[in-house]
Amino acid sequence: MSGAPIVPVAIGATRAWRLSTWDRFVVPKPGARVLMAYGEPLAIGRDEPVDAAALRVGRALSDLERFAAEHAGDPACGVRP
Repeated sequence: MSGAPIVPVAIGATRAWRLSTWDRFVVPKPGARVLMAYGEPLAIGRDEPVDAAALRVGRALSDLERFAAEHAGDPACGVRP
């Protein structure tokens, strides 16, 4: 309702424990390579239905979690030239 954009954030790890909580919290194992990924800010319009906004945010998070999990072991990912 504030009009502030929502920035999706996800973490992927080469080796990790996943807790059996609602958010499947990730605890990286010692020595694991971790990638924290940030997505594009999502603007939610005041007139946008809550269900539609939640679906968009959920999709963005799922895509970002998949990207972070797939690229956590890539040492070149996120390195600036």
